[in-house]
Amino acid sequence: MQVASNQAARALLALRDSRRRGAVRRRRRASRPGRVVSPLTLDGAVATIDAQPPLRDAHVADARGRVARGEHPSADEVAGMAIRRAVCDSLP
Repeated sequence: MQVASNQAARALLALRDSRRRGAVRRRRRASRPGRVVSPLTLDGAVATIDAQPPLRDAHVADARGRVARGEHPSADEVAGMAIRRAVCDSLP
């Protein structure tokens, strides 16, 4: 299943908005000394990463070929690709 460009654009916009709100929260929290990341949080993150589907070798080879030819995508293009990949991988 393919994700439409407008769907990826809306998802990217939502991510950018949530980052802005998160940046304000982080600035407020930064003044609190002694904050430590819980080992359970780290274990959960590692488990989530391990549960993700493996990279497709054809996509990696294609990307390496584009970089070798000097074709570098913009940050928005990379974000759009990442969002489409995440949406497609989450579909049943």
